[in-house]
Amino acid sequence: MRATTTEAGGRTKRARQPLTLFGAIGLTLLTINVLVAVFGSFVAPNTPGALVGGGGFAPAHDAALLGNDYLGRDLLSRRLHGAKFSLGVAAAATALGFLIGMAVGFSAAEIRGRYDTAVTWIIDVLLSFPPILLALLVIAGLGSSLPVLIGTIDFIQSSRVARVSRSVAMGIGQAMMEHTVYDKGGQLVTASFMDYAMPRAHDLP
Repeated sequence: MRATTTEAGGRTKRARQPLTLFGAIGLTLLTINVLVAVFGSFVAPNTPGALVGGGGFAPAHDAALLGNDYLGRDLLSRRLHGAKFSLGVAAAATALGFLIGMAVGFSAAEIRGRYDTAVTWIIDVLLSFPPILLALLVIAGLGSSLPVLIGTIDFIQSSRVARVSRSVAMGIGQAMMEHTVYDKGGQLVTASFMDYAMPRAHDLP
């Protein structure tokens, strides 16, 4: 049962739930990733393109704690330097995907008609493709530059957000159709739109 507290005026406020073990683990991992992305380039032992001893695919040694890549570069340094780009691309693509998806989903729920049908059809087509396959097709045709990567992730993410946003907006619209009316005796009655608009059996001639 969810704990609630009562405020002044009779309003109820949901009490804050304590952080669970899995929530604490996730928060810790997220904090570590953010710290590595922000400060990783400052503590990296080598530059991303520096060649260290041992040759290609060398195991871990003093100059490369995680070993070398196929060219003999330090894997640890490359990971630390590249973390900020990975986190930046993920954050930018997710933000743009949510913004575009919510705009498309909310507009489809509001406009309805042919626009809603077309948007729903396009979303269904995009969702029918596996995300990784669709991303590989886009990157193979347009290249792997940073704007293309962000745009590809944004494109894939926005279709899923649009579907959820449309469903949420449709539900909110259904709830907002409930309105307050007064019956003949002046009593306050809350009825749904269908109950108010459709005639009842005893009201028919």
